[in-house]
Amino acid sequence: MGVAGTTAPASGMEHTVSHLIEMAMNRRGREAAYHGATVGVTSIIAARLWSKVRARLEAGSRPSLSFPSPEVMEARVRGAFATLDPSGEMGEECWRLYAKKLERWTANRERLESADWRSIAAQAARHLIEPSELAEALGSAGAPVRLSQLDPAVDADLGRWALSNCHLMRDRFTVADLAFFMGMWDAAAVDEVMS
Repeated sequence: MGVAGTTAPASGMEHTVSHLIEMAMNRRGREAAYHGATVGVTSIIAARLWSKVRARLEAGSRPSLSFPSPEVMEARVRGAFATLDPSGEMGEECWRLYAKKLERWTANRERLESADWRSIAAQAARHLIEPSELAEALGSAGAPVRLSQLDPAVDADLGRWALSNCHLMRDRFTVADLAFFMGMWDAAAVDEVMS
C-alpha cells in the first residue's frame, strides 16, 4: 500500500462485496455482520473465482476479452445501484469511478489482447491461496466460511446481487473485473462460486 500510495492492493473483490452487502443491509434498516467477517467469507468466494480464471488462462488459449462501450456500462452501473439509492447519487458516484477503470481497460486493448496470459496466470498463482485452504484456516479459527453463517446471515439473493455487481462499484480492478471482461462473470458463475 505504501508503494501504491493507496489501500487498493489490500482491497479487492472481497471488500467491494462486503461493502455492497453492508449498504444493502443498512438500506433494509438492518445491521450488517462485522466487515472483517464478511471479508473473510467473501475472500473464499474470490479465491474460488481466481481458481476459475486461472484455469481458463492456464489452458493456453488466448482469452476472448470484451471491451464494452461506456454507454452500455453506464446504464449497467446506474441500474445496479438504483434500488439502493433511488436518488441516483450512488449510481452517479459509482459510474464516475467505474468510468475511469473502463477507460484504462479500453486504452490498453492492444496490450491486453496480445498479453501472455498463461505467464500472467502463473505469476498470479504464486500469490494466491487455494479456496479450501482459506476456508479451513478461517473455519479452524471459528470464523464463518459461508454467507449464511454470518451474524446476521446474508441471504442468497443479496449475496448474488453483491457478487454480480461488485466490479461496478469502484475504479479498482479486481478478479471480478477480469472475469467479467473474459465473459466468465454471469449468473451461473456467481452461483457456482457461491456454492
